[in-house]
Amino acid sequence: MWLAEQLLDHGVAEPGLVAGGGPATFDDQCAVDLGQDEGLVDREGLVDRERQVGGDRRQVGLERVGAVVEDAAYAAQSATRYAEGPVFLVGDAAHRFPPAGATGMSAAMHDAHNLAWKIGMVARGHAGPGLLDTYEAERAPVGRRTAAETAAAWTRIFAGTGEPFAGRSLAQLDMGYQYASAAVTGDGGPDADPPGADYIPGAAPGCRAPHLWLDSGRSTIDLFDRDPVLLTAPAGGTWREAAAAFGVPLTTVTIGQPAWPALYGVAPDGAVLVRPDGHVAWRARAAGPAGDLAAAARRALS
Repeated sequence: MWLAEQLLDHGVAEPGLVAGGGPATFDDQCAVDLGQDEGLVDREGLVDRERQVGGDRRQVGLERVGAVVEDAAYAAQSATRYAEGPVFLVGDAAHRFPPAGATGMSAAMHDAHNLAWKIGMVARGHAGPGLLDTYEAERAPVGRRTAAETAAAWTRIFAGTGEPFAGRSLAQLDMGYQYASAAVTGDGGPDADPPGADYIPGAAPGCRAPHLWLDSGRSTIDLFDRDPVLLTAPAGGTWREAAAAFGVPLTTVTIGQPAWPALYGVAPDGAVLVRPDGHVAWRARAAGPAGDLAAAARRALS
């Protein structure tokens, strides 16, 4: 299971995971129960709780935005709540989309990637429990937008009324969404995910950090793993010095490729803080007070 593997990668050895319990026509239902204690999860009642939260979607108020096409009903649904106390909805337990573009699988993986590092940070004592609240704040808007646009695409496919993804492109739906939550520090830039957008890689706060090949043969994407990563060019020494004083795990990487500053929207002395899920938490377009980085890191791990 993708989520279980992600949690293990982030140092959580005993998550409470419950699969199943949903309609037979949809699989990969998953609810996560962290329990009330810092130790092992209380597994008693997990199945009952999953039935209440994951299996019986009336408990979380699923919102249907799709339509019946011919004799088959392809639901486009997103739960009105993605979390309740220590229980989190992931994958088809949180949202269901028509098969146009196969966005359901990618959305489920993005749910898991978003949630796993946050649970890991809290479980290891590097972040406060408030960080877990940002799961719903970030993933629920993505679920609603994807449900609406895949429902429209599915209708256009059967009606023959033009390109299925006439709003946001499929690449934008899968890769271009922008998180807005307490864990992201904005920089005043424009909305990176407006209706009708096509995917253009960029490092606006909340967006997925772009790929760039490094001299080592690795991609920048390979850098984002268990801990937050501070990216700078060689001229960003002030930011690297500030990061060295932090009391939380933070990896600093100096990127020498000339293309990196422009791709990430910064000057050579700027910096970008990237979360373990590969999304940008903060961006300084140029050199600035070291306290800005400290404040952004605290916000990202609040």
